[in-house]
Amino acid sequence: MTKDELWQAVLAQIQLSISPANFSTWFRNTDVLHLKNGEFVISVPNSFAKEWLENKYNKVIFKILRGLDEG
Repeated sequence: MTKDELWQAVLAQIQLSISPANFSTWFRNTDVLHLKNGEFVISVPNSFAKEWLENKYNKVIFKILRGLDEG
């Protein structure tokens, strides 16, 4: 699975668990910059979105990534 396919799989799972408005606000303009040696770097539109995603969705993102990696 490529890094982009992996991120799209993460987004698909997140989209199922949050409201469309929240998904659009926080995840619409995200992208994966690179995946190397277990480090997953996500591009976000601004520092406010970065902080919000780190504080609110960090655990969810990691849980989904771990689940996809095991599958």
